[in-house]
Amino acid sequence: MASSSPLLVKLRPSDAHRWMRCKASPGYIATNLERIPVQSTKYSDEGGLAHEYAKALLTNEPWTGEAIEPEMHDHVVGYVNFVRAMHQKVPGRRLIVESKFPLFYLPNGTGIVDAAICDPTSLHIVDLKYGEGVSVEAVGNEQLAIYFANVAKGANLDVSKLVNVSMTIYQPRARDNRYVRRWEPTAVELDTLLYQISETAQEIQMLPLDQMFCPEDSTCQFCPAKSFCEARAGELLSELPEVVEDVTVVDAATVEASLPDPKSLSLEQAARVFLVKRSLISWLEDVEDYLLAIHATGQKIPGTKVVLGKGGHRAWTDEDAAFKVLKRFVDRTKLLETKLVSPAKAEKLLKSAESPITARSQNKLDALITKPGGSPTLVSESDPRDAIDMSLIGIEDLNENDSLI
Repeated sequence: MASSSPLLVKLRPSDAHRWMRCKASPGYIATNLERIPVQSTKYSDEGGLAHEYAKALLTNEPWTGEAIEPEMHDHVVGYVNFVRAMHQKVPGRRLIVESKFPLFYLPNGTGIVDAAICDPTSLHIVDLKYGEGVSVEAVGNEQLAIYFANVAKGANLDVSKLVNVSMTIYQPRARDNRYVRRWEPTAVELDTLLYQISETAQEIQMLPLDQMFCPEDSTCQFCPAKSFCEARAGELLSELPEVVEDVTVVDAATVEASLPDPKSLSLEQAARVFLVKRSLISWLEDVEDYLLAIHATGQKIPGTKVVLGKGGHRAWTDEDAAFKVLKRFVDRTKLLETKLVSPAKAEKLLKSAESPITARSQNKLDALITKPGGSPTLVSESDPRDAIDMSLIGIEDLNENDSLI
């Protein structure tokens, strides 16, 4: 039975992709806060530092924070130059930097906009994403749409008079090298999305504990409750056939499970196991990270403990001193190794070089690069790549490649 609840939920713009799809997640997170370890990560710390540095540069304030690594400096300067160029295109435009605005769908909440450039007929939103792991798309991006509505309302802009609207994701470390992604929505597209955001937010606020879960990889990826969410675990495990034949408790801390031979599964069962493989592995790793975080608080977890791993590879504390000793017994030509950097590393070095590479030299380099062909790889039917005819590939070759996953 649905019932109203006074539970206060957080509907942050940066989480909109999640709560727009998994409407139950805000309420679930709010009722399980004690299970979520409070800890920052090097990625969040790094992103926060990049945003603070960008704000200082854009507002011409002296930087008083920690030392900035050259790589971060270069990436942030690129973003700053991009924003300034947009600002200077039309004289008289207003530049808004790292400013708080009330959320149009949640007046008591606020959201920080990285950068906005506006005048009576235009509004441009620019969002800095410093992460490199996930490439963020701009088209249809709920977070950008929310920033647009917040700034338009907060800056007293007449939306009906805006004829030039754009929203940009600036992600300098994107792995696909698409550093700038832009969305120029039509008025209808924007109105439709903002209406959906407003309706969803109101629905969640009214009945935060009576919403549907939507446990999918893209939805769960950044959810703070993903490691213990019953809906996510149930969704993944329900895709598996009844494969556990017997579970034996060896002692209080050891459980052994007997799993069937994969060849004993039907083709349908085997396919289902394969299709949830990556998601299941990701979930298991999330569970492990969650337990480590709990251990870090000093709480003991029955059946588990934390130990020191094997550590990294051995290294010389003083290479020159080691060389002096070794050369007395080993031919010095065998002691020193020199290896050219990879093509990928070379491309990064060329981007930061003082003088740009000429087209002729680039063509020479391109001709010197080779890339091995791909091996047969099992994927979902939804994969956009064309299927190959496996009957043309010998099983011996397949076993040698050992690449069927």
